[in-house]
Amino acid sequence: MKRLLTLCIVLIAVVSLNINTAKADSPRMVVVEQFTATWCGPCGMFSPPFHAELGTRLDKVIPIIYHAANDIMGNHNLPMYSTRSKLYNVEGIPHAVVNGGTTWAGHPGNLQQALDAIDGVKEMSPYDLVVEWNREGNICDAKVTLNSSIDKSNLHLFVGLVEYHILNKDLDGKEAAKNGETEFHWVARKLLPSDVGQVVNVVAGEEQNFTFDFNWDPVYKDGNLYVVAFLQDMSTKEILQGATSFKMATSEITMAKNDFASKVGRATTIEKTVTVTNPNEFACDMDLTTEISNEWGVTLSEDVISLEAGAKKDVTVSIATDAAAAYAEVRVTATPTNVPEGYFDMESQVGFVLLTEDAKYATLSTTLSDVEVMEKAIQNLTDEYANNWIIGNARVIALAFPEHDFEIAYIDVKAADFRAFGLDGVLEGYVVNRMDNGKNTIVTSNIALSIYSGELSKYDYNPSKELKTLFSDDYLGLNNGQSLQMVLNQKLVFMDVIGNPDDEYFSKTPKLNINSAYKGTGIYTSYADAIKRNPKSKSKSMLKFGHYTISDKFDAGVYCEKGKSKTVFIGFPLQSSNVGTAELIANIVAWFDGTISVEDETVSDLSVYPTPVTATSTLEYNVSEFANVNIKLMNAAGSEVATLVNESLSAGNHTVTIDATNLSSGMYYAIVNINGIISTTPVVITK
Repeated sequence: MKRLLTLCIVLIAVVSLNINTAKADSPRMVVVEQFTATWCGPCGMFSPPFHAELGTRLDKVIPIIYHAANDIMGNHNLPMYSTRSKLYNVEGIPHAVVNGGTTWAGHPGNLQQALDAIDGVKEMSPYDLVVEWNREGNICDAKVTLNSSIDKSNLHLFVGLVEYHILNKDLDGKEAAKNGETEFHWVARKLLPSDVGQVVNVVAGEEQNFTFDFNWDPVYKDGNLYVVAFLQDMSTKEILQGATSFKMATSEITMAKNDFASKVGRATTIEKTVTVTNPNEFACDMDLTTEISNEWGVTLSEDVISLEAGAKKDVTVSIATDAAAAYAEVRVTATPTNVPEGYFDMESQVGFVLLTEDAKYATLSTTLSDVEVMEKAIQNLTDEYANNWIIGNARVIALAFPEHDFEIAYIDVKAADFRAFGLDGVLEGYVVNRMDNGKNTIVTSNIALSIYSGELSKYDYNPSKELKTLFSDDYLGLNNGQSLQMVLNQKLVFMDVIGNPDDEYFSKTPKLNINSAYKGTGIYTSYADAIKRNPKSKSKSMLKFGHYTISDKFDAGVYCEKGKSKTVFIGFPLQSSNVGTAELIANIVAWFDGTISVEDETVSDLSVYPTPVTATSTLEYNVSEFANVNIKLMNAAGSEVATLVNESLSAGNHTVTIDATNLSSGMYYAIVNINGIISTTPVVITK
């Protein structure tokens, strides 16, 4: 695939006039202008799926992507971004405009709206544009031919210099993308003859020719630049017609639909057939490459094939499995090469998935981005688990292998993957089905309850009927998911079931909301669900929150038994770096196995008075039965500052004095452990 870089320009417009008979209306191209930046987190989340959709519509869509300030691509021409963004009153990014009208404000609730606007543009236009360009050394010119079947005055003609493809790794160090994006397409570099275009008056049947001269800038990469043109009515902002010099050399690779998902044996070799077609009007080569998501071996019968125009050929893909259970995503890519000058090569892909036929246990992640959480946890389990536990894509497995009865399935959903849980019903329906069929499931999600309780309804994130079923009293019985948005220097100390403070998870995080909970910034999302059980809930508390803005009646995680099934729901994604994660998973698996039992909380009515503490205060707690009691006071960094209780106590109400004489002001936590059941309460010390 072609790559690119940057440029600077001098221009002269030359207009010539020819008289022709009026032309009929022409097919209308759709100009999509997007405003983005490499430092913008939501852009890193939302632009890739939007661009993937645009990439399937390049026969009728002309994308133009403007980059903002403090972005190495935007810094090259800040006035252009400023002029176009002010025209459309762009106040935040990502933001897209379709033919100067319908806008996409950047959250996925509007993605389909933007696509509908693109697909709904009327097919014909009274205007016809043709654009081409030439380069001789550093001297370049863009030529535009304009025809119309109607009279219209005071329109504006723009010519844009656009780079097709830039890789993040090719950007300069500290200015490279910080939001997780790895590549950028259709990057706008310059508008000619200026950022406000050139005024033109069109007359039916009258052809106009324009030439714009500019100088090549060496920051651009050879073979990566092309030009676009569009005609805009500035009084309405509507873009009436567009044109591009972009020419594609395409490829086509397919396989039988029933070959998409297959179960496979261990330590064997299987073969798949893909068909490669040359859909171009010229002969070319097709370079074939493969990717696989695990360590299995994959080979091709041929990796370069020569095809005449319209010809096709079958290629065999061989995959060698190994002795351990696994899940594999295999992708085969065909890229046209040896194409005529001036063409950009457009690769195509086909993919399929494989699952070990007797796999018993599964981690199903929506991104596979943090699978080391489960990998580390599995390492602490027995060989039985380690050799039979697969890690795979949650949505794909739920759709492709819905009948596969994993004995244990761990489903991990992060805020950045909100479309994968709570909206279309696939994963939550999968969990409900497992609960109905006596299977054991772990779900970690920091978004599902917030969707269910309507907290995110302003973003059009409405719960699916399957999500409503999952949280109903017949299943988990949960409601009122309260989102936690942590503030700088305030920390949530989470206690897992084995008594380890998990303070690292929410440390040093600024106030975030759903729109800034993204990957690629080095900041963990601070978005979590505090769980409230319904009165008729079958679920019991497993994990508790401890924070001065959250009642200790809220849970961080619950467990539920329904028939033969056992289910754990935790209100945030687990992180591999957190203290106790592997042991937490091991304890849950042991509960699934029946080797340990889990009791509901034995601590109630924790209270500290007076508060805030200035000198001394009293912690009151209740023990439901004779038990071993350990109470520690910990600071906000998770370090123990005092042991308050460490003895066996009879059932009843108890108190202990907290002496703050030698403690500095700040947030502390009383960690109460009664027979291994953990509860926490905040202690604010002020002097």
